[in-house]
Amino acid sequence: MALPDCTLAVLRRRRVLPDARRAAALDALVVLTLGDDAAYLRRLPEPGRWQGLQRRDKPTPLSMRSTTLANERQTTALLAYAKTGASSFERLSLAGKVLRELAARKPGVVGLLVNGAIGDAALWYEALLTAAWTETFTLPLYRSRRSHPWRLNTIELYAAPALDTDRIQASARAGNLVRWLTALPPNKLDVGAYRALPGQ
Repeated sequence: MALPDCTLAVLRRRRVLPDARRAAALDALVVLTLGDDAAYLRRLPEPGRWQGLQRRDKPTPLSMRSTTLANERQTTALLAYAKTGASSFERLSLAGKVLRELAARKPGVVGLLVNGAIGDAALWYEALLTAAWTETFTLPLYRSRRSHPWRLNTIELYAAPALDTDRIQASARAGNLVRWLTALPPNKLDVGAYRALPGQ
C-alpha cells in the first residue's frame, strides 16, 4: 500500500505588511488582531473594508467575520480576533475554524497576518500554519462520487516573528499521516498492510 502525498503548501515569508498589490495576488487574506486595535486596520490594504468589518458589531475574542476586497481577484478578507492568554486548544480551534471558513472557495494562495501587538503572536502564527497544512490535506475517500479536494499551493506569511517552521512542517506531516491511516477502513489497513508500510 502506497503512502499518501504529504507535500505541504509552499511557505513564503514576507517581512512587511501586505499592500494593495500583494493583496490582489492572494485568493484570501487572513488577519488576526485584537478587538480594540482600530489603528492596525488602517495599515491594511483597503482599510475601509477592514474597518467596516470591525464596525459590524462588538468584536468578540475567538470570533471572525469576512468580506471581499475590491480587486480583480476578489480576495477573501477574513478578520479574526485573538484572545489574550488563549490556550493552545483555543488557538488551534480558532485557526481551524478560519481555514474551514475558506474551504468553500478553495483558495490556492492564502496570506496570513497576525498583529504583532498580540503578546503570543508567534503561537498564533504557528496555529494558523498548522491549520493551513492540516485542513487542506486530502483524507482517503471511498465514495462512488468523488469530490474535488482543496489543494492549497502557497502560504504567504506576513511580518511574522522567528518561527521554527521546520518543526511545524514536520508535525503537520506526521499528523496528516496519522489522520490518513486512521481514516482507512479495516479492509484496507489490516495488520499485514500496516506492517508492509514503508518504514515499518
